[in-house]
Amino acid sequence: MTPYHTPSGHEPPPLPHGGLGHIADSTFSVFGAHYLPFILIALLPQIPLLVGGIISLTGIGPIFTFDFPVEPSEEPVEPLQISLWEVLGVILSFVISILAGGATIYAVARHFLGSPVLVRRSYEYAWARFPKLLGSFLLVLLILIVPGVLSVFIIGIPLLVFAVVALLFVTHAVAIEQQGPTDALKRSWNVVQGNWWRTFGLLAGITLAIIGATLIIFLPAGRFLPPALVVLLSTAFSTVVTPIATIAITVLYFDIRVRKEQYTHNDLARELGD
Repeated sequence: MTPYHTPSGHEPPPLPHGGLGHIADSTFSVFGAHYLPFILIALLPQIPLLVGGIISLTGIGPIFTFDFPVEPSEEPVEPLQISLWEVLGVILSFVISILAGGATIYAVARHFLGSPVLVRRSYEYAWARFPKLLGSFLLVLLILIVPGVLSVFIIGIPLLVFAVVALLFVTHAVAIEQQGPTDALKRSWNVVQGNWWRTFGLLAGITLAIIGATLIIFLPAGRFLPPALVVLLSTAFSTVVTPIATIAITVLYFDIRVRKEQYTHNDLARELGD
C-alpha cells in the first residue's frame, strides 16, 4: 500500500502505538500542537453555563424554588433555588457538548493526518453527524441506567465500570467510522475486547487526575473566592481538562486499532472522507 502523505507532500505524525506512558506523551503532544483550537472547541459548551451562572447570581429572571419536606422535629432544610437561566444554560450546554465531543475527536484525527486543525471545520463535521451523535449518547445513557441504579449497592459497581469501559468508544465509532448508534455500541465493544484492562487503566488514571485537580483547585477557591470568580475558574478548568481527556481516549482508540487491525493513515483518511 502506498504510504499516506499530506496534501503538501509531508509525512503525517505516526499513529500511536505503545504503552500507557506513550499514550500520555502522545496526548500532551497533540494538545500542545493545537492547544488553541482544542480550547476553543471545548469553550463553546461552557459559554451557556457561564452566562447562565452569572445571570442567576444577579437575580435576574424567574427563580424556581423547591422545598424539601421535613418532619416537625427536624431542622428545616434550605430550599433549592434554580434560575431559569441556569436551566436554559444546562440544556444548551448539553447539546453543544455532544457536538464538541465529536469535533474534538475529528480534530485529533486531523492532527494524525497532518492536516490543519480548525475549529469551524471540526464543528461542521460534528454537526453533519449530530443525529447519530445524539442518538448514540442517549442509547449509552439508557444502557447505563440499570447498572447506575444497581451501583447504589456494592454489587452494581463492577457492572457499571464494565459497561462504561465497554462503551467508551461509541462516539469514536460514530465520528470516525460513520457508524449508526446501534452499530456503534457493537463496534465499541469489539475495539475494547482484548484491551479492557488497558482501557480501564487509562480511564481510571484520567478520572483520578481530574478528581485530584478538582480538589486541589476548588476546595480553597470555594472558601476564598467570590462565587462569580469560582464560576469563571470552573469554566477555565473544564475548558482545559475536557479536551485533554478526550484526546487521551482518542489516542488510545487509535492505538488499539493499530494493534488489532494494522490500522493505517490511509484507513483513517478513507473513513473521514479526506
